Amino acid sequence: MPDLTSPDYSEFEIDSSARELQNFSKQQELVQQQAAQNTAEAEAQKAGELKEAEDEFSDVGDVVRGVAETALQPVLGTADFVSDAVGLVPWLRPVDEWWDENSYRSTHPGHKLLRDASSLIVPTMVGGTAVVGSAKAATAAMKIPTYAKTLGSVAAWTGVDTGVAMISSHSKTDDNLAASLNDWLGWDIPWATRSSDSPDLRWKKNVFEAAGFAGGVELLGAAFTFGRKAKLIPRDAAADNAIKARQAKQASYSDPVAAAVEPRREARAAAQADEAKEVLIKDPWGDEGYNAFVNDIGEDSAGRAVNDLEADPLKAKLDQTLIQRNIDTTNGRMTSVADEPFQRRLFNAIDGDERAKALNDLFTAISPNFDAVVNRVKIPAEKINQSVDNLVQATFGKDISFKEFESLVDNMKSTVAGSFRLLDDEGFDVAAKALKQSFDKIFDGDNMRASAMMAQQAADNVADVSTAVLLLGEGADTTRQMQIMFKKLALLQDEVKINNFIMSKAQEYKKFASAGDDVGALDWLTKQSDEFDKFVAFTKAKTKESNSFWLKTAKENPEYFRAFSMLYDKTNGDIDQISKMHAWALEKIGLIRKGIFDRNPEIPSIVVQGMQTARINSILMGLAPGRAALGNATMITLKPISVFVGAKLAGDDAALKRAMYVYGGVSENIKRGYKVMQQEWHNAIKHPEEMGMRGRADLKQAKIEDMEILDAMADGWRANGENGKLAMYNIGRGLTWWNNQSFTKLGTAALYALDGFLNSFMASGTARAKAWDTVLQSTNGAIDYGKMNKMQRELYSQAFDANGVLTDAAAKNAASELALNLDNAVVQKLEAFLEHVPAAKGLFLFPRTGMNALELSWSYNPLSSLGPGITRARRVLDAVSAEDKIKVLKEHQLLDSGQDLDQAFQALKYEYIGRQIMGASVVTGVGILALEGSLTGNGPQDSGEKRRMMEMGWQPQSIRNPLTGQWHSYRGFEPFDKLFGMTADVVYQSTRVDQAVTEDFFRKLSYSISMNVTNSTFLSGMNPVAGLIAGDPGSWNRFLAQQTDQLVIPFRGIRSILNNAITPQLKDVENDYWAYMKNANKFLFPGNDNLKNLMDVYTGKPIKYFEPLTAAANSVLPTFKSNGGGEHWRQWLLSTGWDGLQTTRRNKITKEPLKPSERYFINNWIAKNADLKGQIISLMKEDDGYWNKQLRLYVKKRGLKSQSEYPIKQFFLHRELDRIHDEAFDAAWDALEATNFRFTDIGREKNYRDWQLRRGELGAAEQTTKEVKRLLNETRY
Repeated sequence: MPDLTSPDYSEFEIDSSARELQNFSKQQELVQQQAAQNTAEAEAQKAGELKEAEDEFSDVGDVVRGVAETALQPVLGTADFVSDAVGLVPWLRPVDEWWDENSYRSTHPGHKLLRDASSLIVPTMVGGTAVVGSAKAATAAMKIPTYAKTLGSVAAWTGVDTGVAMISSHSKTDDNLAASLNDWLGWDIPWATRSSDSPDLRWKKNVFEAAGFAGGVELLGAAFTFGRKAKLIPRDAAADNAIKARQAKQASYSDPVAAAVEPRREARAAAQADEAKEVLIKDPWGDEGYNAFVNDIGEDSAGRAVNDLEADPLKAKLDQTLIQRNIDTTNGRMTSVADEPFQRRLFNAIDGDERAKALNDLFTAISPNFDAVVNRVKIPAEKINQSVDNLVQATFGKDISFKEFESLVDNMKSTVAGSFRLLDDEGFDVAAKALKQSFDKIFDGDNMRASAMMAQQAADNVADVSTAVLLLGEGADTTRQMQIMFKKLALLQDEVKINNFIMSKAQEYKKFASAGDDVGALDWLTKQSDEFDKFVAFTKAKTKESNSFWLKTAKENPEYFRAFSMLYDKTNGDIDQISKMHAWALEKIGLIRKGIFDRNPEIPSIVVQGMQTARINSILMGLAPGRAALGNATMITLKPISVFVGAKLAGDDAALKRAMYVYGGVSENIKRGYKVMQQEWHNAIKHPEEMGMRGRADLKQAKIEDMEILDAMADGWRANGENGKLAMYNIGRGLTWWNNQSFTKLGTAALYALDGFLNSFMASGTARAKAWDTVLQSTNGAIDYGKMNKMQRELYSQAFDANGVLTDAAAKNAASELALNLDNAVVQKLEAFLEHVPAAKGLFLFPRTGMNALELSWSYNPLSSLGPGITRARRVLDAVSAEDKIKVLKEHQLLDSGQDLDQAFQALKYEYIGRQIMGASVVTGVGILALEGSLTGNGPQDSGEKRRMMEMGWQPQSIRNPLTGQWHSYRGFEPFDKLFGMTADVVYQSTRVDQAVTEDFFRKLSYSISMNVTNSTFLSGMNPVAGLIAGDPGSWNRFLAQQTDQLVIPFRGIRSILNNAITPQLKDVENDYWAYMKNANKFLFPGNDNLKNLMDVYTGKPIKYFEPLTAAANSVLPTFKSNGGGEHWRQWLLSTGWDGLQTTRRNKITKEPLKPSERYFINNWIAKNADLKGQIISLMKEDDGYWNKQLRLYVKKRGLKSQSEYPIKQFFLHRELDRIHDEAFDAAWDALEATNFRFTDIGREKNYRDWQLRRGELGAAEQTTKEVKRLLNETRY
């Protein structure tokens, strides 16, 4: 095999080079002869070009000219230091200034960095020698070459460094240089703490080499010459031979510094000569243009950069160990495992056989066993070899572990070995041959080890070359660095794809092995060799094609190259054209077309997504965490009670004991829960992006990697002046920044923390259930709480991964149900719809949460087992057969939970039975309250009637406190609020005086369902739709205002709290967008100047006004807020079914609809002067309940007749209520007219306008209309 440590360059001998150059000269002469037919000037020009070419290529050894130019920089840098030192003397400062102005300075950025660095490094080295030299014997110093005496103790170096930094002008003025020295040379780390051949030093050398800084690499080598080296101790003959060869090569140089510098210099020159040869072979005529390896041998060191010099497979294996174990390295690179010619050989392998041979040679070089001592740390061969296996696992072991892979390969061998029982001699020979071919080229673990080392080297190359490009800066030509990068990327891509293919084949074989299908396995094995060859050929062809494309992209679209490369990688090559990249970017920053109907939801817009996330954060920054906390606490309490009730009802004492243990340990569970809750809070605040990715599905946000790609795209837009795209990007970037600020995510973070508490509780329950079942099984039914507790603690700790994420499937399912975060078919369809129609997200703000809330609430309905849909509850309760039970257990993630399946199913069934029983109890109780008038639902289906009832003092979704008589809202009391509402609606519609239950039945039913759904906290965006169903004409104005308020103005949740605390009363809002916007922020308008209070016509007080303490309590209570008093007379008036306030009230003179200011005056005047309250009380008390008897008689006679058949508005009680209210309003009109004489003018002008229209005087009528508007605008009250 070739010596990979010392590459054989004999193919490129001087004679061969001369022949190549002679051929090239002959080709140039042909060109010159053809040019002779043209003008004499053209002939002379061609002759000059030929002479220049002959001068350039006549001596390959002139490569050293570039090295000399680079090597000059440390000398000039040292001179810079001397000049700066002289300049410290005032009268010698002109000498320093003359040197700065007149000394030669290269424009090459690499030379500049090297010179600036040398002005600090070289004087440091020399200064250190002076200090150390005074402390050591001269005889000891004489044994070291003069220029090598620059190295000394750490203390000496540290002191001299300070002086040098003070003198050097570069250290004073060039912050970037200081940062570079800190980064690249470990300036803040004493040099003696790193071995001279450490991975960290290797990394720095690699970067400088990739940038073409040969002098910088040699300077590093010299500087670290006397550091401690790793000692290799052979464990076998192969290692002994390899180590002795390394030592012999080192000993061939005259001194340590030369041994540190010269081998790499020689390897660099040989590699550059090899590259020149490759260029001449591929492009002898120079058709591809300038190439530094053949056209320039002096100045362009960056253009002649080479890497992977001094390959050393043993040292590479050791470096990999050091890097994995963090020994003597913090940011290291392993030594090159193979040189460039070997990589070319591997990359150009046309089939599996050639590739296998190359990798086999490489593994032979890697395989020798040796121990190592690094900085007094001994590392045995076993750990060094294990590091290679670790690398294979990390690189290729995503789907199947390397250990399992080798086990499957051993199984293959056993299968073939045992196939003689199944096959005849000929068949056995075929199988054995197939195995050998497959093993040699596909399933050889050693080849995979070699491939992993090679892939790691290629990945290191790519990273180091990328850093070198940054180091060179924007002004430098980095074409060569791009070539290196793409060549290494291609090699890396090949090896990763091929090894992934091999792993997939191992998984295919695993299926045969698991099924015990030896015949099928043998047949499969005979086909693998040919399949693999085809895959290798196809992969390499595609890689070469894409490599050419990458180089073209880097040249033609450099401003978009970074973005394109990131996007290509993200999409696994699906986006392979610049046009596709621009189309992707437009999708990512779209607003109108992405915000209404999105044709490509798989590429979400960061603008639309950012607005949605901002809306969610804004809404959740309020009472949502409090409601979630109440809901979680309620469900944590109800879950065990449900199981207890179900088990007790079934008389299953064993299940009851199990449940008591499973849900016991409350104190321990609470402590665990608080700990997890704190961790989740911390993660949500400190790492909002990560939590946004793994948290609730309803709270997802833009992916970080997408933002990085768009950042790169923005550079291109900025360079090309595409300001429109840049503006949309900036909006999206700004929204992303805003959404990731901790103060905007406090509500979201609180939800994550509460979910953490719930996750912990459910993890405790599943751990205790598994411990109970396991211990009982092992003890034949004997209860041993000591063993159970010990086991449940172990199981609990295993339920979370290293990042604190709950991984136990059963616990996660249980927690997700209670946290309303389960996935199901309905949720998937709804989410898919919302992905395509983002505009609808305003209606379904939290679709997953809302749908889960409905199903959870339904499971507490006594009719859940008879439900209209096939819910989880119904599937559990209907499960009888073993197959159905298994499906149910699988749905609840209990099938592989480690619990006893019979016990787990029974506990699950008892829980759902217990929920039904509890729900039945709730329905019975609230039904009685509703019949007594102590519970309200959503009221009438007509929105106008409902609004007028509220103006009369009625409160929806409320329950009356029997002790205080105060009404409290039960909204948000999950999971029972929907049961309360539905039950109250049924009672209301069944007992209402003014309508039979059958009248308008389906509208009533749809209204009740929609209101109980949309009143849910997480589906409140559906309110406008429910309003439309109910016939409310202002719904869409409210919807538009709601969307603007949520999307544009932050902290909606906090503003809602302020509304309830500062301005709890209802405001009289016109059907106008801006009025609704004001009402959404009414805490800013507590008085009557901008928004009039909605006044109670009976009391003259603002409706729903509370004294400050009650208002403050209502603003922060998640549920059961006070809704004020429900006076007896008011309840009686509502019970009569009278809806006289429905009469459309218009200004009697102007005939215009009432304005809020007019309503405010009228309602206030009536309350003060008409005594409606007293008149109603008189009616209520008249003749010992006379009117109540008449109402009951009306209901009896009406039966199921409709209002058109038997109208209650003609009932004489209603006529009397109409009379007293009409008289009050008429008097109020007169009082209103008396306050503004403009009303007469407006009425007169309107009559005049009508007269003009009747006469056909349209122009005059138009002028009169304008006058009416003017008068209306001038009207003040």
